[in-house]
Amino acid sequence: MSEELEQLRRTADAIAKAETPYGDLTTVDRDNRISISSDVPLSEQRDDYTAGVTRIDAESVIRMRANAGTESLRTVEQLIYSPGYTGEIGVAIQIPELPTGDQVVRWGYFGPSDGVRFGVDAAGFFIQDIRDGTIDQTVRRDDWNGDTAENAILQALQDGVISRQELSLYNFGSVGHEFLIRDEDGRLTPNDIHTFNADGSDETDASNTTLSRQNNPISVVVENPASEDFDVFVADRQATIRGQFLAEDRPQSHEQFDVDLNGETWVPVLSFRIKDDYDEIGVDFVDFQTFASENAAVQFRTDAGSTDTADYQPPSQTDPNETAVEVDPTPTASVTDGFKRFTRLIPGGGSQGNAAGQLADIGGVDLTVKRGRPVTVFVRLTDGTGGTLEACNTSWTETW
Repeated sequence: MSEELEQLRRTADAIAKAETPYGDLTTVDRDNRISISSDVPLSEQRDDYTAGVTRIDAESVIRMRANAGTESLRTVEQLIYSPGYTGEIGVAIQIPELPTGDQVVRWGYFGPSDGVRFGVDAAGFFIQDIRDGTIDQTVRRDDWNGDTAENAILQALQDGVISRQELSLYNFGSVGHEFLIRDEDGRLTPNDIHTFNADGSDETDASNTTLSRQNNPISVVVENPASEDFDVFVADRQATIRGQFLAEDRPQSHEQFDVDLNGETWVPVLSFRIKDDYDEIGVDFVDFQTFASENAAVQFRTDAGSTDTADYQPPSQTDPNETAVEVDPTPTASVTDGFKRFTRLIPGGGSQGNAAGQLADIGGVDLTVKRGRPVTVFVRLTDGTGGTLEACNTSWTETW
């Protein structure tokens, strides 16, 4: 196919993707639904805290070095499901020395119990989908419905390749896998590998959907039971929703009154976290308002709160079925735990020094709450031996 015809094909394909099933065209935009921003600590970008995952300072690359074990890396926030639009997930990955023995590398759009992913082991390259905690299919070269040669894929993996998955997000649709492989002129060319298609012949069978759930993180897992090191390099990752997606953001808040402060010692005032059963919900901090009797400082820290479910309860005056967040109003946490996200001074006492204080409003802070990472609010006086938070209110939005 000539270059002109190939360009025409891609243009037609792009137009087709912008057309609804009813024949009308829509404006196609891309909406980023994950956060892998640089201010997030590296340890929050992976599942475990072992020493085998490090960032290479000179490159935008994370090195996963497994030595007789398993290393894993996961994006901070999961793709947020948007029915009626398509999703695109990409991972740039390099495996300089291909796996041997029992070494395996898996990457793509998957969590512990669901998703789709690429993989390579000593037997070659494969595609997998996972449903309800079980590997539903493992597809190798002989059963691909794409036309890319496996040796080209393996060479691309050793050189460094951009892998891409496209989700229908209608669920009774398809999940496509492709590589962007450089041609002899150095240009990136899409290469279709395999597409999982949902079999909708029996609408009562849930397994006929492409995925059992549509909200998963971008993950990379390296298994290396051998005693020597095995390197995998992971560069940039992305996930987007194609379409004019407007999330339904639910505003929520929790208020507390008469919190005693212990002079210049940091006092944990509140911890809040995402419920385990709501791991697909996006939660963003909005602001923190307070009346303090004295001048004070406020600090937000991630991963400093208790992980004991018994310590948490629904936010004040909130139906527990209508929020993905639970709070611990009396946390036992230290200001040396976790990661400091920001600190800010708040005024107290009011213009006449009255005990009611004056309102301090802390907003505009880019803080996304992650599943399994409680956020804890600490307060301390800037001077003196005792004081009170007459009232404080923490607000956030939930994207369902």
